[in-house]
Amino acid sequence: MRLVLTLVTCDGHENDYAPYGITGFDVYVYNNVTEKEFYAGRGETRYGTAKDDLSKTQSLAYSIARRNHLEDWSYITCTVTSSITCATKVR
Repeated sequence: MRLVLTLVTCDGHENDYAPYGITGFDVYVYNNVTEKEFYAGRGETRYGTAKDDLSKTQSLAYSIARRNHLEDWSYITCTVTSSITCATKVR
């Protein structure tokens, strides 16, 4: 399993910065064999807890990968605000 991926669905910049208006994390899983993308879900958060809540995104990604029987996969997490669905990509 690799954990690095760049998706065209996210318009944000890669970094570990959480925008002040963060409301959640969207998680996308990518099948490295078939190049198919899966939406794993959204984890709710807020600015003060974003760093701790980020660890929960791995569980969302793992769950989707397991449900779809993926062996070679990766995922990316995008920060969500009230106005932007992918303000930044978090690796």
